[in-house]
Amino acid sequence: MTCAKFDMEHVLGVEKEIREWTDPEYGDLPDQLVSDTTGCDIGDVAHYKEDLHHCAEAWRYGLLIYIGRVFKWQRDQPAPSILGFLARKTLNHVTSCRYSSMLQKQLLLPVFLAGCETSDEHLRQAARTYCSWWNERTSTRYFYYNRHFLSSEWSHIY
Repeated sequence: MTCAKFDMEHVLGVEKEIREWTDPEYGDLPDQLVSDTTGCDIGDVAHYKEDLHHCAEAWRYGLLIYIGRVFKWQRDQPAPSILGFLARKTLNHVTSCRYSSMLQKQLLLPVFLAGCETSDEHLRQAARTYCSWWNERTSTRYFYYNRHFLSSEWSHIY
């Protein structure tokens, strides 16, 4: 039986694009808001754009965690320490997105990926709070199960 070797070129290309990506809508926000919001409440629009930015950044760092853990990690070595930092960045962006925003609800996968990589109790609590908040407000059980998967992961690893 022969094994195929996975070509990392495409993965590394995607990783490079993700690392270099910047939010084009997040430049000089006040000037942009004044020009884009005729007839709208500028405060509401500003908060929404801020939530969009944090949502995009949470996904960006979550994808970098995934690439680092799934594609780049050498299984005979300890996990790269940068994953803990990426987890922190991910969860910081998740918690910066307002709980009242439905955008935050879309961050379950980045929360899970980041939660699995952090040993920091404060960040773990942020993941627990996120899961509990959305579990209470939705009819799906994804948030409930995510919290329990994370608790199980934390009890076995750290």
